[in-house]
Amino acid sequence: SIYLKMLADEKDTAYIPFKNGVVKVTANNTELLNFIDVDGYIWENQIINREFKKVTDFTNDFQDFIRKVSANDDERTKSLELTLGYLIHTYKDKTDQKAVIFNDQEIDDNPNGGSGKSLVLTSLSNFRKLIKIDGKSFDPKKSDFVYQRVNLDTQILSFDDVKKNFNFESLFSLITEGITLEYKGQDAIKLPVQQSPKILITTNYTIGAVSYTHLRTHETGRN
Repeated sequence: SIYLKMLADEKDTAYIPFKNGVVKVTANNTELLNFIDVDGYIWENQIINREFKKVTDFTNDFQDFIRKVSANDDERTKSLELTLGYLIHTYKDKTDQKAVIFNDQEIDDNPNGGSGKSLVLTSLSNFRKLIKIDGKSFDPKKSDFVYQRVNLDTQILSFDDVKKNFNFESLFSLITEGITLEYKGQDAIKLPVQQSPKILITTNYTIGAVSYTHLRTHETGRN
């Protein structure tokens, strides 16, 4: 095997590749770099298939959508925008791991769909390589190959529309220790936390948080 240094986000810097270069994003600046000027290789299917153009007016339909699903509340809008930024920024601190949960505005045992969760997933997939797993049929005990659609280039792993009474504890090792990729007829690949995808869960139900471990390993985004 040959070791390749892949381009990775840093704590204070994100890199988003487009057709015409790599956008370097920091808190105060956005800069378009040539591919040859970045320190690392880039997976071809992580490159966004359009050219980057810098704009000064950020008013758009998606911004309006985010505000509306946040009930036009300033604090909720800011919270959702920060959550989306966290998911797009692929840097992971092994000492502070989280799972992001998108739930409905009314959190109870009755499902309330149609609140825009799927559209948010689609928006994220336009920036980062996102793999979606059917949350209703997900059961890690049934097969060793539950993550066979996940690859080394996967940046967000979404458990979409998980069922009522979803066993959140089944994801603890995935969140805190990394992911093991197993494919039929091939050796398993163990990815540490820093190289594994960020975890996103969408649901129409509540997810129990009954222990300190739960509180340490998940954040809730209500939309």
